[in-house]
Amino acid sequence: MKKTLLIFSFTLIVMRTSFAQQKTETKFMAITIIESTSQMVGKSTMIITKDSTQEEIPLNIISNWITLNYKNIKANESQLVQTLNTYASQGWKLLVTLPADLNNHSKSSDILITRYLLTKEVEVSKQ
Repeated sequence: MKKTLLIFSFTLIVMRTSFAQQKTETKFMAITIIESTSQMVGKSTMIITKDSTQEEIPLNIISNWITLNYKNIKANESQLVQTLNTYASQGWKLLVTLPADLNNHSKSSDILITRYLLTKEVEVSKQ
């Protein structure tokens, strides 16, 4: 009888431990694409902000003085998709995409900004 009660108690403890809720917290990350439509403005860049650190990845300028450079647009898009796929495989999920067009009316140049906000649930260590 004592043996049965001991086994039953042990089984309850194991079940309670295995089904206990894991505490999680939500992590956020931003990927910002800054694209220049003019060689005059400077450069196009991807900035990845995660865990208070930033990584800057150069991109191609998408336009010259006359036309859009579709080869550069495709290369930038490939870089973005590759980056998003990398983070998706690590458990990050796209939360929202925020586009912006910073048009400088005094010059014939635009800065296009697109921000991708991602989230990830991570387990919090018990202390």
